[in-house]
Amino acid sequence: MPISGTDPVPAPPRAARQALILLMAWAVVCLPLLGTGGLHSTEGHRAIPGWEMLDRLRAEGPSVDALLVPTLFGEPYLRKPPGIAWATAASAAALGETEFSARLPSALAMLGMTLAAWWFARRWFGPRRAVAAGLAHLLMPWLWASARSAEIESLNLLGAQVGALAAVDLARRPASRAVVVVMLGALGIALMGVMKGPAGVPSLVGALLAPCVVARSLRPLTCPRLWAMLALGAAPLLLLAWATARQAARLDSVVTQPVDDFLWNKDRLWGVALLAPAALIAMLPASLALLFPWGPDARAEAGDRLPPAEVETARTLAWACLLALGVLVVAGVSNPRYAMPAAVFAPPLAAYVFAGAGGAFVPIRAGIARALMLGRPVAWGGVLLVGVAAHVAWFEARARATSGLDAGAALADALPDGATVLADHLVEARPEVLLYAARRAREQGRSVSVRWEPGLASLGALGPGVFAGVRTDAGSDEGARLESAGLSGRLERIHDGRVHEFSFALVRGVEVDVDPKR
Repeated sequence: MPISGTDPVPAPPRAARQALILLMAWAVVCLPLLGTGGLHSTEGHRAIPGWEMLDRLRAEGPSVDALLVPTLFGEPYLRKPPGIAWATAASAAALGETEFSARLPSALAMLGMTLAAWWFARRWFGPRRAVAAGLAHLLMPWLWASARSAEIESLNLLGAQVGALAAVDLARRPASRAVVVVMLGALGIALMGVMKGPAGVPSLVGALLAPCVVARSLRPLTCPRLWAMLALGAAPLLLLAWATARQAARLDSVVTQPVDDFLWNKDRLWGVALLAPAALIAMLPASLALLFPWGPDARAEAGDRLPPAEVETARTLAWACLLALGVLVVAGVSNPRYAMPAAVFAPPLAAYVFAGAGGAFVPIRAGIARALMLGRPVAWGGVLLVGVAAHVAWFEARARATSGLDAGAALADALPDGATVLADHLVEARPEVLLYAARRAREQGRSVSVRWEPGLASLGALGPGVFAGVRTDAGSDEGARLESAGLSGRLERIHDGRVHEFSFALVRGVEVDVDPKR
């Protein structure tokens, strides 16, 4: 009996300790300076539709049109499904329309991915080593930029990861906690679909084919729970697609983007050929784990040194990654960023390699694993945490310095109270310039609104007193088109601005004296 009369406090279970470690590591990677700097790159295309959706819901109440058809400066915007607008609107409803709230959904998605990699690794490779899988996912440098920005990639990647790993799980061990896995997988597929449509499908195809390759049989595909998961995940997406198409058909114009914009193109053949090696390099250091499930030594370790199920699962994950990349190459994808969903299979393999480095591999393979771990498992963690600091302090700071925040503030000073600015190519390039202009004017007690007018240069809307934001850099022909339409002589140039590699001018329509006596 303790002298103090109190019982010792029991240590928390291993799962709780590991989850806490992952949570703290996530906070270090994703939260510092998350809200600093204005929107940049394509963040405006993701954040503004969500904020406009929230404003519409507050002003008009819940409506199908507001939820299914996001808008960007009033123009229906369906280049991506509405999922990112939902996430942004929900975050803004809780935290306000700020850069932090716009980026937080991506950071939370990274936390979800970290925990998912850890949870599946616990099922496949045991609880003691699973934390290595979570850290391997969190500390993959390729994912840091998307996890710390107002973009779609992290949320799409979370859906693709959970759906694909659940498919592997059901094919490899269809009885244990199957209902939980089915529901998780269905939610992942649905999330993937509402965020980026079919972009994550290659990872799901790889997850379905890999167990068949390892088993040399189609039997893994006969699991009824696997098909139940696919059906439950696809059903809401089909309903959403039908409802969105029906709603969009009632509108005069909708901005969309065809899927074939990302597929085969004769000008991108080298990009397609180099996609797989570029993606594997981008996955480092997690992709190093893909080296170990192959060869006679790996097969010989099954039974004597490692449970056969663990070795087969490791081979399945490695095959799934390669098959997903193969699907992308066959489809003609050239941008390695679209290969991110294939990366979800590598981090769980870190748990397998961790076990091997501890003596489960044959001596020569164990030595190679330890060497790739820089001598001890914690070494990569320390190196990569330093890398996070460098990423935030240098690379991210440089990227956010290209924001249109300052350009928008300067633009606001050139606009009178009550002005409405029409724009087309400037919205396509950097919509945050116009967002920050309207905000700055509001802070100064003036009202400035923005309207996206696709085909601005061909419109007859640039009459006297009408303001327009026109791109003037070499990457846009908008100025030349205005001139060819005979409008340049009716426009007064009142402000010039620049954001990153884009330049623009604010013009105003003026009266033209057509008196033949003059």
